[in-house]
Amino acid sequence: MKNLRNSFTEDDFPKKELPVTHKDEFLEKLGNMPSAKKYNYRFMKIAAVFVLLVGLAFVFVQQNATDDDEEVNAVQITKELKKVETEYLANINTEWKNFLAVATDEKLIRRYKQKLTQLDADYKQISKEFKADKNNLFVVEDLIRNLQTRLSLLKDIQEHIKILNAKKDQNETTI
Repeated sequence: MKNLRNSFTEDDFPKKELPVTHKDEFLEKLGNMPSAKKYNYRFMKIAAVFVLLVGLAFVFVQQNATDDDEEVNAVQITKELKKVETEYLANINTEWKNFLAVATDEKLIRRYKQKLTQLDADYKQISKEFKADKNNLFVVEDLIRNLQTRLSLLKDIQEHIKILNAKKDQNETTI
């Protein structure tokens, strides 16, 4: 390998002296260069303000649309809940009347009436929470679950009565 530093000598590349007027010529050429275009910053500021205003208007419109959608959803949920509530309460009343028509044990009637009264009080409390926050789906689920529990309780009562009647019939048949 050859060392490149040793390959060339000073004679291969003679040093040149710059002319005395070199600096003056350079400055003159630099002064004659066309100046860079100066941007109109006032126009840029107006454009920036315009873009900012359009952006804020867009956010404001989106926020209002979201609020309107939430109100529409709350109204729809309320209507659906009212429909479910009406259906369940009708079924509960029917089951309770059937129970009262068949039941003969006053203790049993009082015990189930007390449970239903407690569930009704819980339902009214959950309804107040729903009126305070109509967009909370957990409260809606609690309302529906309460109604389902009441209806399930009444169906259990009917099954209990059927068992009691079957035992009574069986005892009478045996006697």
